[in-house]
Amino acid sequence: MSGGGRHRGCDGMPRFSLTTVASAGLESTYATVCNPGSYQNLIPHHYPSVRIMSVRGDTSVAEEHVVLGGRELVLMAKHVATPPYRHETFVIGGDAKGSHIVHELAGAAGHAESDPGASAAHPPGPRTVITTAVELRTGRLGMPSWLRGGRDSLEESFAQIMAELARAAEEEEGNGGDGSSDGS
Repeated sequence: MSGGGRHRGCDGMPRFSLTTVASAGLESTYATVCNPGSYQNLIPHHYPSVRIMSVRGDTSVAEEHVVLGGRELVLMAKHVATPPYRHETFVIGGDAKGSHIVHELAGAAGHAESDPGASAAHPPGPRTVITTAVELRTGRLGMPSWLRGGRDSLEESFAQIMAELARAAEEEEGNGGDGSSDGS
């Protein structure tokens, strides 16, 4: 379900990318990924607390408690939804300040062919590919030192978060959700 690559940029920031496939339509998957206000309800073990501080158009600012690598981080994040299918998170305060996460979503026509339950009578359902690029700030003003050495654990945490967001989009679509967003 997830795969990607990793490296360290010339600025020393750990970087990695993940690819996750959701068995849900593009609109409902985008609505789920672009709604940080729902993360606390959808994936509370990763986001025990999310408080939206401000919403203006397609931009929101939130205070978030997020569990990465088994540790809870407290951060202020700016979320920017850029239609048609891009969501960026800029960590503007707290732990990991300066980090940047980008989600790009696309319809997955090629992935639909690999659906084992598909047939002429039951064509494959919609699929969405979510590509996530993560740049983590781990320097003096960024992530706490106890997280700096655990990149595998951090990458696994991001992979779990994305897989669970994909499942949430699938469930929302299966429950007749309209894929609408609250603008955050």
